[in-house]
Amino acid sequence: MNYPELIRSHEVELSCINGRFSDSAIEVRPNQSLNHGAFLRIRNVFVGVSALVAGYSFIQGNLFAPFFALVNIIILMLIFEQVWKGQDYEERLDLANGKILVECRNGQSKRSAEFDPLWVRFEADPLKKCSGLLISNGIQFRLGGFLNPEQRKLLAKRITHFLAHARELALAQASEHPLELQEQASRI
Repeated sequence: MNYPELIRSHEVELSCINGRFSDSAIEVRPNQSLNHGAFLRIRNVFVGVSALVAGYSFIQGNLFAPFFALVNIIILMLIFEQVWKGQDYEERLDLANGKILVECRNGQSKRSAEFDPLWVRFEADPLKKCSGLLISNGIQFRLGGFLNPEQRKLLAKRITHFLAHARELALAQASEHPLELQEQASRI
């Protein structure tokens, strides 16, 4: 099966990512068919229907119907909005200026790191809760936790190819500038 809407691995020509130009990138996010505008329209329809039912009940003699409808609407909309925002994931790997940039965003929280391609590795997750772990300098990123098993395998293949490409570029750059590589090694 192919899941192009969930996992995008593409060459980026001159797009600016975090103020840096990127050679290639992997972007993973769930397919949210409900954008913010559609969410607001659904909420307004729900509020309208609830107000009509509460108004009809009030006319029929139920004086407390509008109050309970308002409480019901507020509670359900808060829960619905939290569930909708909870689906807001994005994981991104970029290769820019000889570094691998990793960004993981879950709702409002965001983690990011920058790794040297020669010092990063991708390992299978022992808990099988994600595609794998991207590890470097004691920092771990779990990638693809919201994907199904087939999609996780596809993402793991793409990340492996991405890291191999990044290492090739880093080694080619290091062979062009061996003194810079020795200086970096002496700092470590």
